[in-house]
Amino acid sequence: MIFQKYPLGVLLNTARLADSGALGRAQTTLIPLLEASPTNAIVIPNIVILEFFRGQSAEKRIKSLSFLAPYADRIFILRPGVKIANDPDLLTPTPTNLLDEKITADFRYIFKILEHRYANEVVTAIAVFYAKHTDSYFDSLTKSAATIKADILAETAQFPKDGIVALRAKRAVNDETLKYMVDSVISLSAEMLSDHHSEILEPRQIIETFHFRFVLCAYTMELEWRVRGGLNTAKDKTVRNDVTDSLIAAQSMYFDGLITNDEKLKSIHAKALWALNFIFRPLAERARC
Repeated sequence: MIFQKYPLGVLLNTARLADSGALGRAQTTLIPLLEASPTNAIVIPNIVILEFFRGQSAEKRIKSLSFLAPYADRIFILRPGVKIANDPDLLTPTPTNLLDEKITADFRYIFKILEHRYANEVVTAIAVFYAKHTDSYFDSLTKSAATIKADILAETAQFPKDGIVALRAKRAVNDETLKYMVDSVISLSAEMLSDHHSEILEPRQIIETFHFRFVLCAYTMELEWRVRGGLNTAKDKTVRNDVTDSLIAAQSMYFDGLITNDEKLKSIHAKALWALNFIFRPLAERARC
């Protein structure tokens, strides 16, 4: 078991997700958490590893990874999002089964070669390997941006007008708008779940699924677009990055928070987590009665 050296109950309070920006500035963003306690851990989404090796120079990669090397046994990598969504054993994930033991072991091996005189060449080769796998992923996501934008715009046309006004004025929405938002998240979650799984789940189980939490984060991102506008002219890469942020935010909801300097990502995570705990969790509990 990947967590066997550390009591799971302790790790649940100290394991935080890091995005690619935090990974690239490990000395100031991640090291303080790791030094604060020997039971603190950093969890890195698979997509963040891909972004990190895709977007940094070999020199910067080695520098960031060198800072983390002494804490290698407390760095964990998550399973790819597609794997989490499709695997029936991960229908209701836990922090333990979200971790990818093989990728974690591979990533920790990189730390062992950092002091080798050919480290630069090896890390560059790893980056090339990752790039071959990531370019197609990011390209396909970029190409789907037009469809994503169209879906958001169509949904916006149906959104209660009073709700848009309230959100832009940073006021509480009325009951009609709140019901519309809740129903939308539930409907989209049910649709996504039915595409991947046939099991019939109770409401309290549904809110624990990755599908629900991704939809909740993506819907929160959509609300941001509705409030500020500009989606029609947004670049496809911007929309792609928002979808990636929604994925990272959803995964971080299974751990003890998120380490990032990205204000948009922080906002998506915080608002989705609030909605989960103060809207959907109480609704799920009432449905049990």
